[in-house]
Amino acid sequence: DNGQGLPAPSNPGLVEENSACWLDDRRVAVAASTEYQEDDVGDDGEPRLRPLGLAVFDVTQQTCIRSFQLEEQAGTIFPVGENFVLSLYKHPKLIS
Repeated sequence: DNGQGLPAPSNPGLVEENSACWLDDRRVAVAASTEYQEDDVGDDGEPRLRPLGLAVFDVTQQTCIRSFQLEEQAGTIFPVGENFVLSLYKHPKLIS
C-alpha cells in the first residue's frame, strides 16, 4: 500500500527497526537495533521504540502502549501467545 492514513512514525529519526511480529489482531511488537540515527536525542518519558528496545503498538488506537530497553538487541522475534515474544538473538529468550 502507499501508507495513506497511517500515523506519523512513533520514533522519527531515533532508531532503526530490526524486526516485528503481530501479538494479536490489533497489537504489534517491534524490536530495535542498536544503531542510533540521531545524536543526543532527549527522553521525554513517552513510550516509544529506543535503541536495544522493544515496543508494543496498538494499530487501531495508533499509539505505543509500552516500551522498554533490553540488555542486547532482540534480533528476530516471534509471538508466543498474546503477551510474550521469543527473541532469537544469540540464544532463545522469552520476553514478557
